[in-house]
Amino acid sequence: MKDGDTIVAFSGSGETKSIAELCETAKSIGGRLCLVTSKKDSRIGRIADCVAVIESHRDDVKDESAEYEVRQMRGEHRSFAPLGTIFETTAMVFSDAIISSIMEITQCEETDLKGRHANIE
Repeated sequence: MKDGDTIVAFSGSGETKSIAELCETAKSIGGRLCLVTSKKDSRIGRIADCVAVIESHRDDVKDESAEYEVRQMRGEHRSFAPLGTIFETTAMVFSDAIISSIMEITQCEETDLKGRHANIE
């Protein structure tokens, strides 16, 4: 990543510790940040340059920074879908639709995207 690059982060709570730390690092080196979340007023939402909110019914969680996987294994998160995937599934469909639209508008192919894709994590 270099200064001025834009990253897109996905976090249902906007508080996922590992994602928040990556986003803060990206911002500190001059990156722009777009967040897809169900909670705009969150640790990541407050530093994001743009936020796409996907409404999601979520359990009350006392500590949003606690990793989702840990809460799931401890039984501290009641699922509204198998394995609590409502946000993840909706975010995937949303991002696929956005990417498809951008590809059509810019007349770019999948091979063009592969050259620009990076997974920071």
